[in-house]
Amino acid sequence: MNWERHKKKQAAKQRKSSTLHLTPNELNAQRLRRVTKKKVRARTPSERSLSRKERLNKAGFEKFIAIDCEFVGTGSSGRKSELARVSIVDSTCQVVFDSFVSPLDEIKDYRSHVSGIHPGDLDGAPSYRDIQQQVHDIMKDKVIVGHSLTSDLKALKMSHPRAQQRDSAAFSIFLRNGRPQSLKALTEKYLHKKIQTGEHCSVEDAKSSMQIFLKFCKQWESAASRNEHYENTMYNSKMRSRMPKYKRKKLKKLKQKLQ
Repeated sequence: MNWERHKKKQAAKQRKSSTLHLTPNELNAQRLRRVTKKKVRARTPSERSLSRKERLNKAGFEKFIAIDCEFVGTGSSGRKSELARVSIVDSTCQVVFDSFVSPLDEIKDYRSHVSGIHPGDLDGAPSYRDIQQQVHDIMKDKVIVGHSLTSDLKALKMSHPRAQQRDSAAFSIFLRNGRPQSLKALTEKYLHKKIQTGEHCSVEDAKSSMQIFLKFCKQWESAASRNEHYENTMYNSKMRSRMPKYKRKKLKKLKQKLQ
């Protein structure tokens, strides 16, 4: 036992002495190689000079956009939700589109404490049809990222291919007891920052959705390629209990890895 411990100490000393002449960049590559057991080369000066946007585009992320909408209350009692603002950001979290929308019906409740929209904000706003066409043109042939995309698409009265949606309210590893968590909770847990502390901002929410997606993009895209991105049975705990036991174990292990 003592001899094994001595051998480990000697090996650690040798590793330490062999890294004294390395640059910080080479040292990081060596540490990463030791953890992943794969050959990882340090980035070249030309690669380091690339901007974040250029690196993401080179990796194929230019096709991803994040969308978020805010709503106001219409109808006789103000309970009907109608589109009032749409925001879209690209994979670098730069704003691609952000506009207020003139609702089709008379506004009964601005829901300012949640929507962040106040009387006067929608004065002179573009019509619903104009915004709908502009958003349609931006979303064409893109993969959309967001939280509760179903409600956003419903408000826009648009459809989008299921395979080109990345919804953090439906991705299996983000569910708790078979139910979706709020974007606020996901952002605080995985991005370690607080959003929606007061009035909501659709730009901030869209950026948070994109950042969460980029953090888990490998697992997300892997699941999407196997058609496991949407697990409708997990929306409800009763249906979740009908899942085979081996699937529940597999999901539990995946969640533990990501925590």
